Amino acid sequence: NISGEKEFYVLTNAAPKFSNDGSNPCYDRDPATPCVDDSDNPISAVRLNLTFCAEDAEGFKPVTAIESNASGSAMLRPVWGYQGFSGVFELVNFQTGRLLQDELMRVRALKLVFDGSECGSNGLPAQGGSCDAGFVFNVEPDWSGCNGPGDPCPGISAKSATPITVNGGDPFNLRKDYLQTWIDLSGNGSGPHAGFVSAGTWENPTIADVIVTVNGGSEDTFGAGNGNGDIDAGEHGVVINWNCPGANQPCVPDGFVLINNAGTPLGDDTLCAGCSALGDFQGLGAATRWPANVIEAIAVNGGGDISSNSVTYHVFTGPVRNPNFSCEAEPFFVDGNGNGRLDCGIVNGVSSAINGDKSYSGEWEFRDALNSSAIPAGTVLRPRENAFVYGDPIGTKKLLSNAFNGWFDGQHTIDQNTSFDSIQVFALIFLFFEADSEKHMEELCNGGAIGGTTASCDGSFVPVGPFDANFSLKNMNGTIGGAIVDFKTN
Repeated sequence: NISGEKEFYVLTNAAPKFSNDGSNPCYDRDPATPCVDDSDNPISAVRLNLTFCAEDAEGFKPVTAIESNASGSAMLRPVWGYQGFSGVFELVNFQTGRLLQDELMRVRALKLVFDGSECGSNGLPAQGGSCDAGFVFNVEPDWSGCNGPGDPCPGISAKSATPITVNGGDPFNLRKDYLQTWIDLSGNGSGPHAGFVSAGTWENPTIADVIVTVNGGSEDTFGAGNGNGDIDAGEHGVVINWNCPGANQPCVPDGFVLINNAGTPLGDDTLCAGCSALGDFQGLGAATRWPANVIEAIAVNGGGDISSNSVTYHVFTGPVRNPNFSCEAEPFFVDGNGNGRLDCGIVNGVSSAINGDKSYSGEWEFRDALNSSAIPAGTVLRPRENAFVYGDPIGTKKLLSNAFNGWFDGQHTIDQNTSFDSIQVFALIFLFFEADSEKHMEELCNGGAIGGTTASCDGSFVPVGPFDANFSLKNMNGTIGGAIVDFKTN
């Protein structure tokens, strides 16, 4: 299961509705209300049928063909990295909601090639008849290099040099985009503001500054700015010009505008007349819309051009119901009927909270609901009993009782010299760190009243140091004992 939440995001056949208010079914985290587009038409997951060939020498069965099919067995989960959409899709079983893996538990994934420059690396064949923009390959994701901005995330390793055959039309809806940084040109928060095309990464973008030499009646020339990330005197920044057809219609990119550090555009053509009504580009005045092929060739930041430094890609993603979701396993709830417990049932074929209750996968989801006015201000969030292993408290009790049979006599303590057998080690690690359990353990340590005293574990409860000198052994013993007592009594 890729998520314990009610919904998870997969590739969809259209863009989800943009507005982020409580009435938008794309963001209400209610699987009973399907996501819609800006015209309120339901959108659906892109589904594929997969064809596999025989196992290779590593026991890997490559996908040989994919077919777009409204009743296909697999959905596509786009993977995002430091540079935006990575071109990697993990495969999700439509019936179970589980990531597709092979017999050796290797996650299956597809790589969509953005352009030919990606060929010839990571096991992909050289650019040519077997690899180019739009080709699709079997890959295995590698997350080990995701250490910070600039790292390939995820890394990939091609499992076959043969491209996958795509039938039934292109399912991916790949769109070119640009890394942007929103800047208030007034410097005081009053605007105007604009999304400047940037170089770098999503975590550390810098404005793509350029120098423009206006040559009167002849063609203007462009050069790279000083690359310091600001628009200095004599430099211009590149802003996407948006065409906004009218009320309730989405704006679409329509060329580029070059703007100096005073917010003045270069040129005399009309900017987007409808954009000022939306608060974007307000007061910028007239501008010339430069076509993409001109802008992409401009050198930026002392090296390379906008195309190589700033182009990103995106695909349509929207929420679909998680077939594995169970209201009974939710860790937090709002007690709508005041009976002190979370009431669950089946609503429209979906496991849901009933009788006025609401369930939440985490505190973050509850806060989002408050912020979007989906629930009234002042609503109290309650944790479920057994607040560490929500998915299977009975199984966890059995595991602990078996591993520590005879330890529940009030005479056992734990210190640096305590020996554990393998099942005891497994039980403790499972208890402490399964899912979001460490949150409960940390609360027991830091501020939870254990044995009549306020415990302190001196920071987060982490696997590498529960018996480190910086931790209080007395408090740690109390925490472990309190957690086990919770399971024995609840």
